[in-house]
Amino acid sequence: MARLVTLVSEVLADEDDLLEREIFGTGDPHVIARQIEKFLEEHFGALPEPIFFRHSVGIVVGARLDEQEVVMKVHYWRASLQRLEATQRVQLELSLMDLPVPRPLFGPLEFGAGVATVEELIHGDIVDGHDIEVRKVLARELCRLIAAGRKITNIDGLGLPALLADPSAPLWPTPHSPRFDFEATSQGAEWIDDLAWSARRRLAALSGELVIGHLDWRVGNLGFVGTGLTAIYDWDSIGLATEAFIVGSAAATFSSDWSKPGGSLPSLDEMRAFVADYQNVREKSFDAEEIEAIDAANLILITYGARCQHSDFSLSHDSSTGLAESWITLLRERGELGLIAY
Repeated sequence: MARLVTLVSEVLADEDDLLEREIFGTGDPHVIARQIEKFLEEHFGALPEPIFFRHSVGIVVGARLDEQEVVMKVHYWRASLQRLEATQRVQLELSLMDLPVPRPLFGPLEFGAGVATVEELIHGDIVDGHDIEVRKVLARELCRLIAAGRKITNIDGLGLPALLADPSAPLWPTPHSPRFDFEATSQGAEWIDDLAWSARRRLAALSGELVIGHLDWRVGNLGFVGTGLTAIYDWDSIGLATEAFIVGSAAATFSSDWSKPGGSLPSLDEMRAFVADYQNVREKSFDAEEIEAIDAANLILITYGARCQHSDFSLSHDSSTGLAESWITLLRERGELGLIAY
């Protein structure tokens, strides 16, 4: 089995080390691997056998500790002890409700410049999010997750989505990765910002009950066996929003798997079909205000994706140019009012 330093080196050979430098103060794979190994050995009493190493919004390590397989995540963006404690509390309650939710095992605990958590590893395959049956499963399981979340009463500390900001706040939150620089790449992005402001104003005029939802609901964050959902990952994406906001956001990304060229973003027709699938499972039609919220949430999520990838394009991160164009193309296609027919 490969050593952790080898897995870290392989990832950083192909991708930037900006996140590692933010968290660990270095991009040296040996130092990074040793800090992670030391953390797990100190808190679990066993030297980890690595299974995988990944980085995106945070750093994710799969490891075997004696007979137990775990996932350690070092959270960085919007990471706080209070928010992650609330997340783990919700995660534990949902894991007891016959949902494929990994049980939290440790943390949160400050680690480097981030916050570390450890949970059980549940295996699953990434599937094709454009498959119609997979799309229906995604809609059904999101509805089931939201329904289960309504039974949880202690939701203090979860917080709202970063994009659901007060209208008086700056348009964009701090980007989820240090690779994106919105201020330095503002030229040429004015049309994206205008659409985002429109979505923000529309959302600010709406109301609704806040519920627990997964705010990055897509095949890349889910595990399957065949077309059956076996695992829900990325629990730092749990937060509070209206059901309509959650559905509109999920419609923008449900088919996405960033390991594939272009990210496998959905088409406009697929986004509409996802909303229809969800409504069928819900067994209650969305009213006019909910439809407006779905559309505005969908728009602001896509504008954020386009803005991130415009930054990549402007800063000449050549590996993501195709992804930049796919987000921007999707945004041009859907426009300001382009998802749900009234």
